[in-house]
Amino acid sequence: MSGNATPSPGSNEPNSKRTYVRYLSLGFELAASLGAPIWIGYMLDQRTQRAPWFTLGGIAMGMILFFYTIFKTVQSVDRDPS
Repeated sequence: MSGNATPSPGSNEPNSKRTYVRYLSLGFELAASLGAPIWIGYMLDQRTQRAPWFTLGGIAMGMILFFYTIFKTVQSVDRDPS
């Protein structure tokens, strides 16, 4: 029996590239939303010699931005099922 469930290589190419770009951008957004505030807080701590307060503030801000990004992404996936 020929149960070939694999689509031909070029049949869904534009949609699959769009999916890869979506996941790649999601990973970058999540990393940036968590990493950037922590890094900024760390750098402020180094300049002001008030460690660890700015870093802790950066961690809190990063967590808020991280969960906001996840929430925003889930809402956009619910609207666009493709």
